[in-house]
Amino acid sequence: MLAHTPTLALATAAVLAAGGLLLLRAIARRPRPAALVALSLTLALVAVALYIDISTFPRTAGPITAHPPRVGQATPTPSPQSTPAVIVSTARSLGAVPPAAVGVNAAVWDGQLLSTPQTARTLSAVPFRLFRYPGGKTADNYHWRQHCYSANPPCSGGQPNNGGQELNTFDNFMGLVRGIGANALIAVNYGTNLTNTGPGDPREAADWVTYSITKGYDIPYWEIGNEQYFACNTGGSPNLWPDSQGCVDHYKAPNDTSYAAHAPAFAQAMSAAANAQGKSVKIGVDVWEQWPSFSQNVISSTCPWLSFVDFHPYAQQGVNKDGTNKDETDAGLLQAASSTMAGYVATIKQWIRQSCPARADRIEIIAGELNDDSGNPGKQSTSLVNGLYAADVVPALTEAGVSSSLWWDLHNGPAPVSTTQTDAATGRPLYGHLTYGDWGIMSNGLSNGAVTESYGSDWPFPVYYGLREAALLLQSGARMVPVASTVPEVSAHATVDADNRLRLLLINKSPTVTATVPLRMTGFAPSGQATAYTYGPPQEAQGPAPLDKESAQIQRQAVSIDTASPSYTLPPYTMAVLVLEPRGATSPTPTVSLMPTATLSPTVLLTPTPTVLLTPTISLTPTAALTPAPSP
Repeated sequence: MLAHTPTLALATAAVLAAGGLLLLRAIARRPRPAALVALSLTLALVAVALYIDISTFPRTAGPITAHPPRVGQATPTPSPQSTPAVIVSTARSLGAVPPAAVGVNAAVWDGQLLSTPQTARTLSAVPFRLFRYPGGKTADNYHWRQHCYSANPPCSGGQPNNGGQELNTFDNFMGLVRGIGANALIAVNYGTNLTNTGPGDPREAADWVTYSITKGYDIPYWEIGNEQYFACNTGGSPNLWPDSQGCVDHYKAPNDTSYAAHAPAFAQAMSAAANAQGKSVKIGVDVWEQWPSFSQNVISSTCPWLSFVDFHPYAQQGVNKDGTNKDETDAGLLQAASSTMAGYVATIKQWIRQSCPARADRIEIIAGELNDDSGNPGKQSTSLVNGLYAADVVPALTEAGVSSSLWWDLHNGPAPVSTTQTDAATGRPLYGHLTYGDWGIMSNGLSNGAVTESYGSDWPFPVYYGLREAALLLQSGARMVPVASTVPEVSAHATVDADNRLRLLLINKSPTVTATVPLRMTGFAPSGQATAYTYGPPQEAQGPAPLDKESAQIQRQAVSIDTASPSYTLPPYTMAVLVLEPRGATSPTPTVSLMPTATLSPTVLLTPTPTVLLTPTISLTPTAALTPAPSP
């Protein structure tokens, strides 16, 4: 402190000089009392000088701080720890972006799946690279060759013939998938045989593998059933699907050993079928991050054939059937990506290493279903909040080591909820202007009670745009790089693409705060030119809307970045992908088409395969069993 106060320094020097002289004279004369008197006088003068100087300090309510620098003196640069920022390091890689990082579920009961070319056009705009078929629990009562359900016995032939479902045969589905340059994950029927008198038949699963290879579909992923960790038709716990909800699965059991005992027969049969055609396929099983023994048992029993595990990380339990809220919170959902997902994946990796060490490095992790909640969808599912969550959670899962994240689902249909549905944490209304929920990424144009999606089919919800933002980040050929955000409201993810451009996804999770985000980049020198792809409240307010309504779409804009002190400003509840050009780049950032015009020929998608389908003898009425709710 002495060095920072000129008055005190001068006074102290004078006092010490005078006191020193007195002390020397006293010592020279040798009388001890005189020396003590001189020393006392010196200390007294120091105290007086200190009092005089300190009494002149300005009075402040807080602690005394250093004086500001004089004119012309450099201001100290704050450390990264003292100034909130997004910090990116491109020198280290987190790994390559998987080729099918962003995917979606497609259900055989979806009457709008193949009924219009608009569906293919909207899907190709993302683009989705992996589709899971034929649905959630439907997988365990659907017979692919007959195109019918065990839930409506006897399954002696025929196909669903109402609401467009008759179009959703396996071949037509693959026409859609291949037409947009994607691939499929097939969940085979593990639960029921053709006559619904017993469990699934491994021969049926093997037949499906053989057929797909002979057709040249080259489907990589084959999953044994769906969510076998939940029991049904029992009084056991957990008991997710009682008889009243149409659960038909003769293998589902409230224990941790049944799936592990029977899954190997399916794995062996499907693997042998592929080998007989000179091919190999990836065999996968269900795991549940909340049931270690169940998961580890089936990983161990199927280890010789296992190539992937599938888990379904729904963030919340959702809404009760009367519209009341179980646990949906907007702030809680927006924290789920960073607070829980990496831990789930780390746990599953540990199970794989423990239960199948010989193949651990070759076993992928897939998030086969995810959404904001696993109960009845509330208004949060159709709001911008779910879109922000989708943009955040898919990159978070990918960074943690997940090969593909498949949203539930393409079309699902409206579920009425109260317009006053409140946030479970705050008691205030949940964000969103729609009065109902829908798990789909796009509307299906149908009704449910008093709610009708009267505007038509294939109008995207905000979650669709959140997934598009994630896909803009997770480009094929890119590598993920470390990024950290110390800005409280903002999440961040980063990749370096094949052209050495830095792609930075920023998500403002605050409904009220505009966040100006300083960008600290090591290993990357920006040129100052960038392109921003932005979606937020102004765009949400224009939707749902068809894909060609530009004001409701992701907005693309060229922006300039200050290379000396780069930053970007995000309005509340806004997400943006910044594509930053490297210094010295000679070519401009390639434009990404946000308004695709390519369509697929309906004749490719809608023509059934006569040799596969049998003569319809059953007319199915849509029921809850044909429109299953996803499980947690």
